[in-house]
Amino acid sequence: MKSLFFSAFILLSACSGLPPKIENALWEDVDYSQAHENSKRFTGLPIRWGGTIVDVTNEEEYSEIQVLYYPLNVYGRPSLRQPNGGRFLMQSDKFLDPAIYLKGAEITIAGTFSGEIDRKVGNKTIKLPLISSAQSHLWPVYKDKPHLYYSGFGPYSYYGYSPYYWSYHRSRYYRGCY
Repeated sequence: MKSLFFSAFILLSACSGLPPKIENALWEDVDYSQAHENSKRFTGLPIRWGGTIVDVTNEEEYSEIQVLYYPLNVYGRPSLRQPNGGRFLMQSDKFLDPAIYLKGAEITIAGTFSGEIDRKVGNKTIKLPLISSAQSHLWPVYKDKPHLYYSGFGPYSYYGYSPYYWSYHRSRYYRGCY
């Protein structure tokens, strides 16, 4: 019985996909639209949001990242297949290097909701939700690999293309040469 319990414990603890600094952070499940509509109600609450980086600004006292909000998936990573909600700001007292925090990079932020702040986007001034950051995590870029499969026969069976692909393209290429 003890070995069964120990095995289940090991398996369940290995299934966590969140980075430790984001997983262990305290946070409330606050939706972006709720916080944007009623910012005074959620001020001071710990939250966890994510998205893609739009801009990084470094001032004397703080650094600021402007993020395009996306809902988080079960692993805490921004789900870019869902519609974005708008922009929000993350302020940190640490220096955030724009060479590391690149535009378009996916980020998850755990911090305290600090209300809204006015910022210019283009020529328009808008109110953006503000998070005073305690922790942030940049997600690695996953590169798509070509879809390789084994078709079982033919000289190109290991190169990711079936004989059907090659016969189709040969017929298109040699169409006028017969």
